[in-house]
Amino acid sequence: MRQRAGAVARYLEGVPCVKRVLYPGLESSPYHELVKTQMNGLGTGILSFELADDVNGVGPRPEAPR
Repeated sequence: MRQRAGAVARYLEGVPCVKRVLYPGLESSPYHELVKTQMNGLGTGILSFELADDVNGVGPRPEAPR
């Protein structure tokens, strides 16, 4: 599960309409170093993300899962 969450988080970092990805396993996370020391660098299976304020003006949105 953690590997999938990490892969989704890395993908979302490159999506133009995503403003911010919150996943401690990402190197861009302020909690990344803490995760490396306290969780063996594995992160969690939980992530969240914030869309840009104007999602219509920043490019295509990812399709919703079915």
